[in-house]
Parts: sequence; C-alpha cells; structure tokens
Amino acid sequence: MKRLMIATALTASLSTAAFAATEAEVAQIQALMPNVDASTLSDTEVANAMAVISSSSPRTTKMNRLNDLFSTDMTVTMAATPTEAQFAQIERYAPDVDYTTVTQAQVDTALNYINSDMSDSDIAANVKTVMMDDGTRISEVNTATAAEQAILQRYLPEMTVDTLTEAQLNSALAVVYSGGNESDISQSLEAMVN
Repeated sequence: MKRLMIATALTASLSTAAFAATEAEVAQIQALMPNVDASTLSDTEVANAMAVISSSSPRTTKMNRLNDLFSTDMTVTMAATPTEAQFAQIERYAPDVDYTTVTQAQVDTALNYINSDMSDSDIAANVKTVMMDDGTRISEVNTATAAEQAILQRYLPEMTVDTLTEAQLNSALAVVYSGGNESDISQSLEAMVN
C-alpha cells in the first residue's frame, strides 16, 4: 500500500511539471507564431515545436511547419500566388525564380520595387535580391538574409535589420507574414524596434 501511495504521489508531482514550457521555449515559439499561447502547450507539442525551430530549415519553412503543427487560424500567407501580370513583371527582372520557395511577402516587395521610380538596373538588382535569395546571412547577430532585410525595410525603411536579435527578427517577420494592411504592419514593426 505504501508503494502504491508513493508511486501515485511521484507520478502526480512529475506529471504536473511535465507540461510546462520554459520561458525561453515560449519566447522562441511565440517569436515565430505570435498567435499561439505557447505556455499552454503539452510537452509533446513543445518538443515538436522546438525540433522545428532548431532545424536548419529556412524561417518560412519553420513557420509553415509550426502553423501545420498548431493548426492555428493565423493567416500566414507563405506561398506566393502572383497573378499572370505580376508573374510577367517579375519574370522580366528575375527570370529563373522558383515560386515554390518564394513567399508572398517577397512577391509584394519585388512588385514594390518594380513600381518604384528606380532605374531599370536598380530595379533588376533589388528584385533579384528579393526573389532569388540564396539564404546568405547579412550579419553575425542574426540569420536575416538580404531578401528578409528588403522585405522588412519595405515597411520600415530605417530599420537596421542586421542589429536585431534573432527573436526580434523572427517576431518582425511573423508580423509581415501574418498579413494585414501596410500601415498596420509598419506600426507593429515600429513599435517592436522602438
């Protein structure tokens, strides 16, 4: 009888602690998925999320996997869906784009450059940077790429992306990828860095 009571007490004490994500895990999960209350996740959900976050996959792939894991109602527009006209405009400056790996934010940023007053050579350089991102980091402080920097600076031109922490970078990109109007995105980004 004593053994049963000890086993029951031990199981109860261990199982209550097993469902708590650490503050660091909560911060990492919510940096990529701000609409998920990571503090309420089970051990298995936290472990799965952390496996995705610590993988070497690109940030957009991580966000898609987390979105699938949590089946959130968050509107994350990750896959690009350009119209035929937009496709033709982008194709003029970046003919070899693989649209299966491009986000809608990249398409929108490229179109922003195309419709700007820049010279054709500047437009071509910027569109290629955004659309044909090779994943090379622009800084040692975080994992931002040139395309991610261009996307963020579209909404907040004075943002110094190369000085953001990894958590700030993830949060900023989550704001952009979650959609909304440009004004709201700009305000959210400004509040985040100020």
